Amino acid sequence: MLREFRALASGAPVAALAVALGAESLALVKHGFDVGASPTGEPWKPPFFRPGGRPLLDTARLRNAWTVRTNPDMVELENPTKYAAAQNYGATIVPVRAKRLAYRVPGGWRTSNRVVLPRRQMVPDEGELPAPWRERLELVADKVI
Repeated sequence: MLREFRALASGAPVAALAVALGAESLALVKHGFDVGASPTGEPWKPPFFRPGGRPLLDTARLRNAWTVRTNPDMVELENPTKYAAAQNYGATIVPVRAKRLAYRVPGGWRTSNRVVLPRRQMVPDEGELPAPWRERLELVADKVI
């Protein structure tokens, strides 16, 4: 019993829980890409220029860039790609140094005054976790504890 108290005092069980929750959170993000849906289960809008294509998976760079960082009191999901936030929250992109934006589409190039990216939420907003995430993370916590 003394060994269990020492383990609790060292914080090892809490650290193990954070690592397990972090791994499951990362798996949930990647699952969202696989099914093309937000953490709440809301389907992502399909790609405008690739009808029938899966959103955000042209190169899978955005999907594969997600990492998790943990410490005993925190699990943090990170994505270093420049466009991760614009895709997660949605954005309107306007030209800064030119009169029009130019971007590649299947079959060539297109120009416009602005581009509106729909929100394709990959991670939950701060606050309460959506039910699908909460349920999966509770299962993991029950196994670890």
